[in-house]
Amino acid sequence: MPLFGWTKPDCPVGIREKAWVELRMRWLGEQFGTRRLTRCEMILPTEEYFPGAWDGKPESARRLFDRLCQYMEIPPSQVSLQIPLENSSTETVGSDEPGVIRVTDAQLADPLALVATLARQLSRHMLSQRHLPANEPDRELVADLTPVIFGLGIFTANATVSESYKRAGRRSAWSVDRMSCLPARVTAYAMALHAWLRGDERPAWTGYLRRDAAEAFDRAMRFLSGTEDSLLCPYSIRSWDQNPSLGKLLDRLERGSDSARVSALWELARCGSVSAESVRAVTDCLADRRVVLRAEAARTLAAWESAAEPAIAELIDALDDGEDEVRMAAAYALGKLRLRPETVLPELADRLDDPTMIDTVAWALAQFGPAAEPTLPLLLSRLKDELGRGDGAIDYLVYAVRAISPDPDAELQSLIDSCDAELQPQARAILPEHGPIKHPPGSNGLSAWAGV
Repeated sequence: MPLFGWTKPDCPVGIREKAWVELRMRWLGEQFGTRRLTRCEMILPTEEYFPGAWDGKPESARRLFDRLCQYMEIPPSQVSLQIPLENSSTETVGSDEPGVIRVTDAQLADPLALVATLARQLSRHMLSQRHLPANEPDRELVADLTPVIFGLGIFTANATVSESYKRAGRRSAWSVDRMSCLPARVTAYAMALHAWLRGDERPAWTGYLRRDAAEAFDRAMRFLSGTEDSLLCPYSIRSWDQNPSLGKLLDRLERGSDSARVSALWELARCGSVSAESVRAVTDCLADRRVVLRAEAARTLAAWESAAEPAIAELIDALDDGEDEVRMAAAYALGKLRLRPETVLPELADRLDDPTMIDTVAWALAQFGPAAEPTLPLLLSRLKDELGRGDGAIDYLVYAVRAISPDPDAELQSLIDSCDAELQPQARAILPEHGPIKHPPGSNGLSAWAGV
């Protein structure tokens, strides 16, 4: 029982989610101005903010679109809205054409969801001009976060899922579609952080939030007010260090809260200067009791190339971690670093029997290229097993064979010939074509909560 019955308020989001929101809110403040974090009017789903009757016609949508451009401070000359003709077969939302945003006529039936959709597409347009690369792993997440700083978080939070019910005669159907990359709890935490920074700690507009988002918002506000545990605080928001020194990052890694430590690891991974002290500090995190810190430490080391060589032994030890995410992150890091092949390759090959990390291990072996040729027999054996089951690791195993073998086509043909005659056509059909392959699951910690 805590002393005097007091307990620390809990945060509605995980360590990694919290760190991401705070870092990206800070980045958005840098891009669009600090005033967006400290002074912002909440846009409500009311006649005051969206005047005029809604009839579901293109004219109403364009009027709504113009309002959103005004609220998001986008000059009308920069963007245009296109709505296909009624009964058009197109299903396109958004557009690859710069400055052009498209929605389907079916989306005009729900104006609140349409606001969220258009705000997201307008955010994409704005981010394309703010040095956020198209291949940035969290680009779509940032597109969902951006409306929050323009006062449109209510629409984003309420549109994380869309429920629909249809009835035809005696038959009925109910479905739920995900409309946002960000879970409602993450959007709610971002909204609470935004309100806390503005000093709006008891806002009346929470009544417009969906119940789950409202509950997460209340928890987040109690947490922030009670702990002030955030990289962004009202008293320091105007003086934050956009480029913290290596010493400050290492101090945050040692003394900060859990989310502050995760954010320090992310910033260290992007740091151009790597010292023996920083390698030691990050390596020590591989033994931390928190799963997230162990996994993110491995990914940070993966970004440091040859400077991370002193951590190879600890990364090999992490291949036997009790948590799947940590094992996969360690395998990814060893493959990305491509150091000490004589030691690392046998250790990786031994983990091909672990079904939770076979795809990441295969990818890691492939990074060593021909140097990993001694592992080919094990790779081919596992590939034959996977072909029989049709499992998802096939793509990574074939990728590894092609990267390692001096004659991969002959190896793969020999493997097919060794299968039962009845299975050979099926095995041949499911072998992937030549081409690029996605990074494995262990490479991106964001995938643990956002599915990116």
